[in-house]
Amino acid sequence: MFLSLLLKGFLIGIAFVIPGLSGGTMAVYLGLYQNLLEAIGGVFKHFKKSLQLLVPVGIGLLLAIVLFAGLIGWLLSVHSLGTLFFFLGLMIGGMKKITSPIRWKQTHWSGFLLCGVAFLMVIGLFLGKTLATNEPVVRIELTPANALLVFFLGMAAATTMIVPGVSGSALLVVLGYYTAIVTNVVGNLFDVSVLPYNLAIVALFGIGGVSGIYLVSKWLNRMITRHESESMLVIAGFLVASMLVLFLEIRDPQSGAQFELQTPIYLDYLAFLQTQWTSLLVGALTFAVGCVASAKLLGAVKDR
Repeated sequence: MFLSLLLKGFLIGIAFVIPGLSGGTMAVYLGLYQNLLEAIGGVFKHFKKSLQLLVPVGIGLLLAIVLFAGLIGWLLSVHSLGTLFFFLGLMIGGMKKITSPIRWKQTHWSGFLLCGVAFLMVIGLFLGKTLATNEPVVRIELTPANALLVFFLGMAAATTMIVPGVSGSALLVVLGYYTAIVTNVVGNLFDVSVLPYNLAIVALFGIGGVSGIYLVSKWLNRMITRHESESMLVIAGFLVASMLVLFLEIRDPQSGAQFELQTPIYLDYLAFLQTQWTSLLVGALTFAVGCVASAKLLGAVKDR
């Protein structure tokens, strides 16, 4: 049980550092979403029971962020199509589990309206990131005002992390702080020359994140408990938009050395297919692996 939860927390952490994907999305597909909301919201009321879930998931999440922030950045730069197609497979393979609680005929029309709003919210965040013209912040100087800023950035990013389909990393990109926090701090956490600075940023960001998750989780859990069909319909809207955004994040590795500087392939699909057709084969393989992994993970959840 501990190792299973550790692995799922690990996958949630990886999802957090991938632009276009959210930790909340991965938690839904792994069958942990509502359990996590209950554990976080009831951490003071049911302390021991909550920790039995939160500790292994939290350890796995932190390990993934610390160990894989740099690796995921490298994989995206080298082969974003293969990397992101794996996660697309993981998501599509588990979509049936997400939609199964929805009572399509009995659901109030407001649920469908909110589903559309959720879809547009994710697309709007992607467009905001894409159209953002502000130069990314490379380093945040540790002043009292900036310490408060990092705290609130952590709160905002973690809040989006538990909302399926809303990417905390995409939010940081829109705000211009993805490079300063994820790439330069988390990705180089054990760089001895800047270790005190890195640990300070991570601590402030983490405290803000924990605060944000706690404040939002109780409300989300209440909504899912009382209005399951409508809530899952809204989550489905988030997830479908997230899949579209993930596909639009695929970039041409020949156009730049770093993922952030590469050209999205949607700007010229035909040219990409003519020169990078082998990438499609890799993508098809990783997509299939993602679908199989999703089925295995969901099977493990069902067996448990």
